[in-house]
Parts: sequence; C-alpha cells; structure tokens
Amino acid sequence: MNEAFYNDKRFEEETHDGETITGVEFYKCHFYKCSFKETKFSECSFEQCIFEECDLSLMKINKTTFSSTQVKSAKAI
Repeated sequence: MNEAFYNDKRFEEETHDGETITGVEFYKCHFYKCSFKETKFSECSFEQCIFEECDLSLMKINKTTFSSTQVKSAKAI
C-alpha cells in the first residue's frame, strides 16, 4: 500500500502479513480474501469499508479508527 488515501478501491487476495501501515486513509474500500496476520495499523482510518473472508489474526491497531466498517466471515483471533 503505497498511497496515503484510497477511495472506493477493491483489494483482492493481497497479503500484508507482518507489515506496518502508517497514516493511510481508506474510504469505501472492499478487502476480499486479504491477509493481515500480525499487521500493524498506526494512525489509519477505515470509513465505510468491508473486510470479507479476510485473515485479521493478531492484527495490531494504534490510533486507528473504524467508522461504519463491516467484517464478514473473517478470521480474527
């Protein structure tokens, strides 16, 4: 994820395991079958996003907001 703002973007079958993602805004984005195992989100925002069939295991969030965001059939431990 190289940009600071994503609008109405579909992310499909991407893997970001163990990455640190800082200062990124996601608006109306759809994450489908993506993996965020042990991913660190810092100072990010997710507004009206959907996480569908994603792996969110051990995801870490710091100063990150989720507004009107849905999680469907995701793995989160």
